[in-house]
Amino acid sequence: MQTCQRQLLDHPRTANLREDIVCRALDTWIARAFDPGRLTASITALSQASIAVGTAQIHSPE
Repeated sequence: MQTCQRQLLDHPRTANLREDIVCRALDTWIARAFDPGRLTASITALSQASIAVGTAQIHSPE
């Protein structure tokens, strides 16, 4: 078990993504989220998420 935990700690915390695939999907999502008909709901959701992050307690593994 300790070896497995050690391997997880040594593993890099990065990932490589194809920009063309990610950006296409992200652009579509952003265009939909900020469509004039959804703008108020999207801004409200972003505001609530920002407040939630500001009040969240960070727990670090020991």
